[in-house]
Amino acid sequence: MKKVFLSLITICSIFLLVGCNNNKKHEIIGTWEGKNDTNVLITIEFKEKGKLNYKSERGFESNGKYTVKDNKLSFSLDKWEDDSKQEFEYKIIDNKLSLTPLNGGSYFNEMIKK
Repeated sequence: MKKVFLSLITICSIFLLVGCNNNKKHEIIGTWEGKNDTNVLITIEFKEKGKLNYKSERGFESNGKYTVKDNKLSFSLDKWEDDSKQEFEYKIIDNKLSLTPLNGGSYFNEMIKK
């Protein structure tokens, strides 16, 4: 009986640890809205499997790709002429996303999860 109980605890612990490793990427999934450094309203929808949709109130729209590692977020848009990426340090508190550029790109004031 003790072996069965210990086995169940071990298996549950492994699943818990594996689940915690995926939290960073999953916490960003959803639709976020906020203004960039030129005061333009931007909507970014982060989807599963590293896909995203990007829209600005000025009519620019594009699909793209993103990656999350630790507190770093990188994304690129299909409509960009080169293969450049925007790289950010990000922080999520409640439903607010803060993006600080790492490579001199645009910054976003606080984005709100919709």
